[in-house]
Amino acid sequence: KKSKKSSSVKSGPVGNLIGYGYLRLIDPVTKGIIQNQDHQVCCVYDLPTNYLNPSVEDELRYIDKNGKPNLVIKTNLLSHVQTQNKILLDFYSSYNKVMKLASSSNNNNNNNDSGS
Repeated sequence: KKSKKSSSVKSGPVGNLIGYGYLRLIDPVTKGIIQNQDHQVCCVYDLPTNYLNPSVEDELRYIDKNGKPNLVIKTNLLSHVQTQNKILLDFYSSYNKVMKLASSSNNNNNNNDSGS
């Protein structure tokens, strides 16, 4: 007779949320897109609604009392389009949809060909 052991592995999120960290995709100094590299980020307990505004810096409560970075994020950006022009934005959105449909159609055709 086999005995059933209760599993000690819990489903759902692991651990508890202790804070937040964020990385701007546009570098505030160079005004360019961030580079592919390791970025050191300071984590805070709570994010105010306007956390991207530099003037709220004094309101942030850092997890490290000295405000030292305690999270490393490695970026590997594959592509990027940044536009505020509505026409270009609509074009890129439509293009992405068409490319996804074409890719999905090609995959379906390849699957059908392999079965004959």
